[in-house]
Amino acid sequence: MRASAAEPEANTRFYAGGALGGSSFDLPASNPPAPDHSAKTAAALKGYFGYRLSPYFSLEAGYARLGSLNRWTAVGGGAMEQKGVAQAFYGAAAGRWAINPAFALNGRVGVASSKISDTNTASPPEPGQGGRATGLMLGAGAEYSITPKIALTADYDHFDRVSKTSKGGMVTVGARFNF
Repeated sequence: MRASAAEPEANTRFYAGGALGGSSFDLPASNPPAPDHSAKTAAALKGYFGYRLSPYFSLEAGYARLGSLNRWTAVGGGAMEQKGVAQAFYGAAAGRWAINPAFALNGRVGVASSKISDTNTASPPEPGQGGRATGLMLGAGAEYSITPKIALTADYDHFDRVSKTSKGGMVTVGARFNF
């Protein structure tokens, strides 16, 4: 391994990556209150690409599928299960700090356009879980460079608004490729 493995080669400005992991959601309480048997965690994935402006800063865009979720909602004298799928498109400014030749920390701040698509067939669904929202996206992580062109990544990304009343986050591990 080269001594400069954490530093991408000077001519590698573009990068792309993908990751798998898990997500969690902060869902609104139902009104009236229902038994809380909600699934607030799910499998997640993301794909992204970026352009490196310098060894320390880049611009990045990506897609995150935060996964399927369900929530029990009080209806009349009983409860109804609502189901949905959460996803987001984001654009962010990213920063990078090399700790040593193979290890670096990174951070992202940007804007995400997110939505939860209601997939239940019961009518009417409780307002608030589904819908679109635009909000702040924050991310932090670490990377370990195997070569100057390939790095393993571990990240946490927070989406301030996944719908009008829900928040979400995801922890992922993946790989990034420099071109």
